[in-house]
Amino acid sequence: MQKKIFSLIAALSLILSSLGSLTVFAATEQQLAVFSYTAPAGTAAGAELTGNANSGYTATSGVFQADAKLFASVDGTSTKKLEWSKAEYKYGSLSTAMVPIVTASTSNPWGTKPYFEIACPTSGFENIKFSAKVNGTKKGPANYKLQYSTNGTSYNDVFTAATITANKTLTSNLFDNVSIPSSASDKQTVYFRIIATDTATI
Repeated sequence: MQKKIFSLIAALSLILSSLGSLTVFAATEQQLAVFSYTAPAGTAAGAELTGNANSGYTATSGVFQADAKLFASVDGTSTKKLEWSKAEYKYGSLSTAMVPIVTASTSNPWGTKPYFEIACPTSGFENIKFSAKVNGTKKGPANYKLQYSTNGTSYNDVFTAATITANKTLTSNLFDNVSIPSSASDKQTVYFRIIATDTATI
């Protein structure tokens, strides 16, 4: 039997506040990548989102929409597919929303460090900010931190204490306009990871 672990819902965005040193215009904010998925009509629960676990899932909008990818892991090591939930999550005024989830089962149990990860260019941009709505079921991890990496190997903590308190309900951003250190600016690829900090459940 599958156990839902956690879900990423609505806008997961990287926001910039400068267009670079060569611009003559006032600084403006732009979204580099947004992952805001809506299940197509007729989608069955358990169907995989467009994309796959190994190559990732493409952003739905943003400056780097075509290049930004979303990944998930239940064990902290290998990636796993994102699939559509049953229509049971609360999202805003909706009470029966299908959302993207990553699941674990007895044959593929979740480990101590499940995560969502976004790989996104920041070329030409600085003052990067990160926001995300994340939720899960009562058996899913409750406590998370936000990390980033410029090489996909070494990760640095940015925000270390974010807790989900409501089962299957998105009420506000788990991470809300978190400023990312300047070392993430103007890079070919930056990796942003939302990772469980312990095995406490929601």
